[in-house]
Amino acid sequence: MRSGSEVRFWRKVQVCTHVTVPLGEHYYRCASCCWLWLGARTDKGYGRTRYVFDGGEEIYVSRVAWAFAHHGVAPPRDREVAHTCDHPPCSNPSHLWLATHAENMADRDRKGRGKGGGRPLKLTWDKVACIQTLAKAGCSQREIARVIGISQPMVSYILTGQAWKMH
Repeated sequence: MRSGSEVRFWRKVQVCTHVTVPLGEHYYRCASCCWLWLGARTDKGYGRTRYVFDGGEEIYVSRVAWAFAHHGVAPPRDREVAHTCDHPPCSNPSHLWLATHAENMADRDRKGRGKGGGRPLKLTWDKVACIQTLAKAGCSQREIARVIGISQPMVSYILTGQAWKMH
């Protein structure tokens, strides 16, 4: 049974509905798409909230999502909760992993997202699938663009098959 705080937390997350996968003792939807935090964000796009296990301090949402996926056990303070999807507002536990700061920075550099690493890709195939799912769920192109962090015209190009065509 989920606690009241867990239920309130997940109400602020846009979860895709097209695939169901088991995660711990609960069933969550969609392992491949990003689950987007709809609450407050940092200036870099990371979800932020206050939660009791961190003393009520403002923390990244990914830490809370990781904890809920691991029976309420908070991630160690000496670890960062990193994203495999590289999408800051993502709260999908299957996209989150524990890393030291050095491991997280090495992952960033390996993907070309560090200083001097070239222009990072804003989109991945998982994000494109998520865009399509959000559109089918009735979200406007403007809202999808804001949540994903791309322009509304790019959302339109994706939805009309002019960009990121699925083969």
